[in-house]
Amino acid sequence: KMRRVLQKTFSASLFNKRKRMSSSSYSTSSAGGSYLSLSYTIPLLLVVVALAAPKIAQHFYNKRQEKCRKTLSSLPQPAGASHRGGGGLFGPENTLYSVKQSLYDVGVDIIEIDVQRSKDGVFVLNHDAELAHTTNGEGFIKDQNWNDLKKLDAGYFYTLDQGKTYPLRGTGIGLCTLDEVVDEIKKHPKTFLYLDIKQGGIMPDLISYLDQKSLLHSNRIIFGAVPSQYNREVMRYKPDHIPCTPDWITVVLMIISLKLHLSYFMPIKHDMVGLPYSTGGFLAAGTSLKILSKSMVDWAHSRGRKVMVFGPDMNYDVCVADAYRMGVDGIFSDRPDIMSKRLRQIRGEPLDHLNVGKTWQDEWRKVTQSDVDNYRG
Repeated sequence: KMRRVLQKTFSASLFNKRKRMSSSSYSTSSAGGSYLSLSYTIPLLLVVVALAAPKIAQHFYNKRQEKCRKTLSSLPQPAGASHRGGGGLFGPENTLYSVKQSLYDVGVDIIEIDVQRSKDGVFVLNHDAELAHTTNGEGFIKDQNWNDLKKLDAGYFYTLDQGKTYPLRGTGIGLCTLDEVVDEIKKHPKTFLYLDIKQGGIMPDLISYLDQKSLLHSNRIIFGAVPSQYNREVMRYKPDHIPCTPDWITVVLMIISLKLHLSYFMPIKHDMVGLPYSTGGFLAAGTSLKILSKSMVDWAHSRGRKVMVFGPDMNYDVCVADAYRMGVDGIFSDRPDIMSKRLRQIRGEPLDHLNVGKTWQDEWRKVTQSDVDNYRG
């Protein structure tokens, strides 16, 4: 009896040992197969994610951009923007003096101005943070009250002959407030206001100000900010129905991705696209390489974005005509007199009311197709 019990116990032990060995062997082979499978699955998943992510991101960006379409569809085609309020022959940039000429003498489609805020909370127009570049003052706008800023001479450095004469010194042209421009814009219900943010931390108050002025929901406001940190702030606080153009880093990445044929991996998160016509004015003096191309414009259009072109080249009639031929939707120029005449001719609009035609007729040149074809920007 004892022998039978021992034999039974030994047999059960041996069976359990073999079962464990078999199970261990299966587990090892299963783990090996699983490892082999993962070695192929992970790279494949990474490729799928890399290909799908840009498409998914673009889909969500497009959904948000749809809310801007009422504003964007109201823009004339192509639209002409008076850069920094006019400047050029009109007078000092970002002043009411130039803005009025852009509105009344030329009738531009968009007034583009640079917005900052004084120490006491007044929105002031100026491109540079420092006052010494455009006025007879010193220091920063953000550190001074409006009562002091309004005493400065904004025509102090304005010259048409490279500093030989300063015809507008002491003529009473001062710094301009956003309030003054808004009052003029309201008299022109078809004119858009492009606000280029030049100072951080002002967006919440600026949104409230535009709301108080009944412009926030007017479908006539466009935002922009060249520095990336300001652009992020604009995108964070702006209502979805107001379009915004990209910062300089995004523009550079767009250009590089297009040149390297990697544009698939560059979704457009902004509501519009701003591109320079060439490197002129942005790189070393005398260096000008053409950047804008029809393929760039077509790429942006394929993603539902309007293309605005800027740069000093847009002060020349032949470049305006060339940009139009490439299909751009808007042009920023320091010479709204030249730009507006060409765009109105393109749109088939009358030129009779353009008062500047009598003053600067000699500045306009007749552009032929051969001029455009032979241009080497």
